[in-house]
Amino acid sequence: MSFSNANANPLGTSRYKQGAVVYSHRGKKVISTVGSVSFDNYIKDASKGEFALGRVPAGYEARPDLIAQLFFGDTDSWWKLMIINSLNDPFESLKAGNQLLLPKG
Repeated sequence: MSFSNANANPLGTSRYKQGAVVYSHRGKKVISTVGSVSFDNYIKDASKGEFALGRVPAGYEARPDLIAQLFFGDTDSWWKLMIINSLNDPFESLKAGNQLLLPKG
């Protein structure tokens, strides 16, 4: 994995640009929203919200994208599932039958 500097910083190299991290992983450009205003607002709102309980379905192990599609309606919300449930590694954390918190709304 290699990180790139989105904007040259005269004080040193920074991989952060307005709260986003730009890096290369397996030859693909990846931009993370961790630390962005939208991410911070989501976390703040989620901590006040209501949750439903769900379980990792058989066949969905280690696939936060497919679980997000099932419960949230889109694969791009995989990170919400990981953050709300304090999961770091989908291969270790998302096993069939494991309980999940699912934000309502």
